[in-house]
Amino acid sequence: MPLLHRWILRCILLSGLVASQTAWADFRAAEQALAIGQFDRVHAELAPLVRAGDARALNLLGVLYQNGWGLARDPAAAAGFYRRAAEQGLTRAIHNLGRMYRSGLGVPPDAGEAARLWKIAGRQGYVTSQAALGALYHAGDGVPRDMFRAYFWWSLAAWRLDLEAVRAREDIIYTLTAHEKDVADRLVREFVPDR
Repeated sequence: MPLLHRWILRCILLSGLVASQTAWADFRAAEQALAIGQFDRVHAELAPLVRAGDARALNLLGVLYQNGWGLARDPAAAAGFYRRAAEQGLTRAIHNLGRMYRSGLGVPPDAGEAARLWKIAGRQGYVTSQAALGALYHAGDGVPRDMFRAYFWWSLAAWRLDLEAVRAREDIIYTLTAHEKDVADRLVREFVPDR
């Protein structure tokens, strides 16, 4: 590759890196403003990121709309922002959209869709989704009732120190045969999150 082409390629890569670092700094500033309740500043920091389609910013804007922090509470708008971020693969947004479906907040209630979304996030290693899936399988809510799967998902969450999952798993352990428990425990040990 000629020297000029390599130089141009390096400039393009460097400008992308600088833009990425700037976006990260803006997002961190928005998170810091949120932590101290400066909602106007949160919106100011998020605005350019949302316009650029940044998944983290879209998810955080969904949180603001869901909770009515610094703007009118609008669950439908929150679900829309979660969906846009989830379509980019942001695990937290996938989980949040699942919560909206589970509760029927801003979208029609659909435990099956919540389970589908939480399976995606759970397979990516998102502990809260794993614990939620354990509860769905335990109750047979949106999925067939299945103590093996409930134990598996709760065990994954328990492995990452979700204390509620630890308690829930221990409450159903007696429903499994020794073989089922051994198989589930092996699957948990061998679990590798999707990336």
